[in-house]
Amino acid sequence: MKTTIASTNYIHRLLGRSALILVSLLAVCFGFSPMASGGWNVVSSPNTGSPNNYLFGVAAIASNDVWAVGAYGVLGITAQQLIEHWDGTRWTHVTSPSLATPNELLAVSSVANNDVWAVGGYNSGGQALIQHWDGSTWSVLTHPNPGTFNRFFGSE
Repeated sequence: MKTTIASTNYIHRLLGRSALILVSLLAVCFGFSPMASGGWNVVSSPNTGSPNNYLFGVAAIASNDVWAVGAYGVLGITAQQLIEHWDGTRWTHVTSPSLATPNELLAVSSVANNDVWAVGGYNSGGQALIQHWDGSTWSVLTHPNPGTFNRFFGSE
């Protein structure tokens, strides 16, 4: 089963594990092979152990530096944020800050290999979530609107 999450990325679910297919205009721009020639490339991604793994955003700095964000678990109830990184050879699950559940990341934007931003929400009230990658760790940042029902859905 293939599910469109956004116009630029897809998730392909296989029984017992998940595999990630990222088809993106960014990939074509950066010349990923074989995607640049119009082919598909199915690459296994780390399994969180949950039967439900979702990716909502992807950002590429280079062909060997790509970030994908989302959540795993039951969305809206027990979801935990999911961050994966492509190093040109394989996807790895990257440790993220521990937050109240549910929490999820909905978009990611990259400026440089030490300046990556991800946004989404956490807690049942839909509190906005901003995270930053400094080249070694992800950290949660405060923002001027800590109220409820103000989750972020995109970043530039």
